[in-house]
Amino acid sequence: KGISLTYVNPIYLNSFDDEDVAKLLGYKTILAYDSYSTESGFASKFGAVLMEKGYKGKYIVKAIKDAFIPHMSIKEQKSLFGLNPDEMLDFIENNL
Repeated sequence: KGISLTYVNPIYLNSFDDEDVAKLLGYKTILAYDSYSTESGFASKFGAVLMEKGYKGKYIVKAIKDAFIPHMSIKEQKSLFGLNPDEMLDFIENNL
């Protein structure tokens, strides 16, 4: 589909690397994938940084919903929100 990918691995939740953020500002769509945190964690903070820097594109968050999660295995929980690797690849192929 002609998708260009840039991978940014944030080591810290605060003080995002300005060079990493600048690389992303020209993208039409940014997908924040965080299978270890809720939507209000890393994804929310990073989205705010992008907006502060003037990002005008589409920002998609794939993270754990801010909701009650029933008792189940981690794999089942990730699957509930479409966060397993195969599910993410399917999401990317069909939505980006």
